Amino acid sequence: MRNTLIMVGMILACAGALLSFAMSRPEATSMEDTVAAILDVLNETYFDTSLGGVDCNQIFAMHGEAMARARTDVELAQLVNEIFAEADVSHLMYLPTDPPEGFERAYAEGGIGIDIRWLDEQAIVTRVDPGSPAETSGVCVGWQVLSVDGTPIQEIVSESMSQRWPPLNDRKLRADLASDVLTHTYGEAGTDVLVSFAAPVGAQTFRMERDMRKNRSELVAGFPPSFLEMESRILTGGAGYIRFSSFDPALLDWLMGALDQMADTPGLIIDLRGNSGGFFEVRKALVDRLIGRRELIWYHQYKDSNAMIYSNAVPNRYRGEVVVLVDELTASAAEEVAGSLQAIGRATVMGTQTQGSALVADWVVLPNGATLMFPIAVSRVYGGTILEGNGVTPDIEVGLSLEQLLDGMDTQLEAAQAVLLERIAN
Repeated sequence: MRNTLIMVGMILACAGALLSFAMSRPEATSMEDTVAAILDVLNETYFDTSLGGVDCNQIFAMHGEAMARARTDVELAQLVNEIFAEADVSHLMYLPTDPPEGFERAYAEGGIGIDIRWLDEQAIVTRVDPGSPAETSGVCVGWQVLSVDGTPIQEIVSESMSQRWPPLNDRKLRADLASDVLTHTYGEAGTDVLVSFAAPVGAQTFRMERDMRKNRSELVAGFPPSFLEMESRILTGGAGYIRFSSFDPALLDWLMGALDQMADTPGLIIDLRGNSGGFFEVRKALVDRLIGRRELIWYHQYKDSNAMIYSNAVPNRYRGEVVVLVDELTASAAEEVAGSLQAIGRATVMGTQTQGSALVADWVVLPNGATLMFPIAVSRVYGGTILEGNGVTPDIEVGLSLEQLLDGMDTQLEAAQAVLLERIAN
């Protein structure tokens, strides 16, 4: 099988990707040669020759003069990505040789140790890491972010709205808004960031020194790093809980070890909220451990062929009940995992509908040194459901409650635990 991936189709999720430079092109320098190379790749590999109903060759020809006048690779990227956005499909992006504005900040090594969701038209803190600058300063779950370094949230939202990336649905928009606000808190470790919040006791402003983000993972030399999050513990009542931020190979041993530690638990919650996707072999290893026998799990439709992917029988499969938590930041490979376990009846999926960024994609370095991410197959789960654009609809819909967040309660996790304990009892 080709060295491919499924990952979120936006520039801020590039760190969760498998870089598969399986294709190559001769060196060239002109904009015309770069555009020709892009079209060559799409015409050779893209599974939908109409590009979602958009005639890419015709549109590129219409914009040919403008692209030829592009003075920099960043200007070319802006034009190419505007064309790509018309197709409204994920995993289709031109990444220029010079990082665009905001790119370096997204992968900066300093942070304040929070997570954010866009809830009730507000940027809400949904997690504060123990020992982080945010916790030390007194930031609490449920607080609303008002500004970052003097930039009001409204300005960040306006910028994000002007640079939307497919799929163009409300779930993806909420995911992008939350990610963009969080990204604005990143920067060089050891530098300060000024963040203002709305709290029950009134407005609160803290100047926090960014701490080094943990678990740096650089998949390919010279490509932006990712910073991995992972957590496993036994919950009250005896059920297991596993949360991780992406299907990164650096997490594989940890993930398999966490499953070993949970082997005797009667039930398990796998928290894929905020999981951006990643490598095939990592998600396949997880699914194998949870299913433990040969089952059709995914169907990939390429341009000239199809692939039917089965789980493998393993001696150490997890035998307890399983609940998978998802939300609008669950993307790509994480959607495939949740959708496949739901489709064959192995897990109950809870939370909110995922974003629907779920095409199989590949990468190529273009003649000018830029990178093109492009879809090569559409993915279906057992039963034929296409996740791209649709996402995974939970069996039990549970949203976050701002009121309960302020009381320190994660309504989605608590609901998942209640359902799991009921299934165990029965």
